[in-house]
Amino acid sequence: MKSTRENGFVRGLLFPGLTASVLRDILNGGIRVGLYPYALAHFGGGRSDESKVAAACLTGAVGAAVANPFDIIKIRFQAEAGRLGAVGSSETSVKAGASSGVDNIIMRGGAPNNMGAAPSKNLLVRHPQFVYENGLYVGSHPTYLSTSEAFGDLLKTRGAALRGVLPNVFRSAVVTTAQILTYDKAKTYFKREFNMENDIRLFASAGFASGFVASLVAAPVDLVKTRVMSDRRDMKLLGQPQAGFLYRSSFNCLRVSAGRDGLLALYRGWLPSYLRLGPHFTLAWPLLEMVRTRIFGLDYF
Repeated sequence: MKSTRENGFVRGLLFPGLTASVLRDILNGGIRVGLYPYALAHFGGGRSDESKVAAACLTGAVGAAVANPFDIIKIRFQAEAGRLGAVGSSETSVKAGASSGVDNIIMRGGAPNNMGAAPSKNLLVRHPQFVYENGLYVGSHPTYLSTSEAFGDLLKTRGAALRGVLPNVFRSAVVTTAQILTYDKAKTYFKREFNMENDIRLFASAGFASGFVASLVAAPVDLVKTRVMSDRRDMKLLGQPQAGFLYRSSFNCLRVSAGRDGLLALYRGWLPSYLRLGPHFTLAWPLLEMVRTRIFGLDYF
């Protein structure tokens, strides 16, 4: 809500990371769902729950691994969402200083801070001409200005494209399993109990249930994945003592988050997660069924 108030709905919520999000979903979703029938056939082609779990875990893990770089870019653009201003303008300096409440107005870059100490020369500055006027990284220079720039940098930096890949792969395997099994079970239940046929009402209802269960099981892994991927060596989060990584690993992030805020904190952000996955699956499953049957002449999923 704060981001919407400061930057508007489009610039504050819709645009940050949009290109990377679309590319990520094309790769991840295409592999997870598109290759699932072939993976199921590989595991015997049966309708047993064990075969479905194995196929869903495999395609989910592969899809997440392939799309991992775009997941990182999406999360970082969303984390850095804020209004950019030109360095040196009095308006920018006043806004950044008033919003941050910290001593170091320019958290990265070559210019000295207001305490007279120059920032570390080890920190990489890509765009020293701009600075965030609001948001979580107020006073910091932007890491990237475009998805293509971010993708090129991840490829050049050793291991950067794999940051957070383990929780991402685990999360995708869990979500794909919950998504597909819930959808399949919900269709069977609605047909049996409510005499529903293979139409848009059945697919949308099963898709709604699929989104609810998927967001429920994904929430803890989503939190860890997001925190690890948004964590970086050369950025300083608002209130962070100094620039650098906050977490040594995914397991360290899980331990610190649960230990500091309790186990229920792992479900922080569940509602916005469901508001994304719920409508997504409610619309995606009927569209998938129609494309399969009416365009490609395949059986229902």
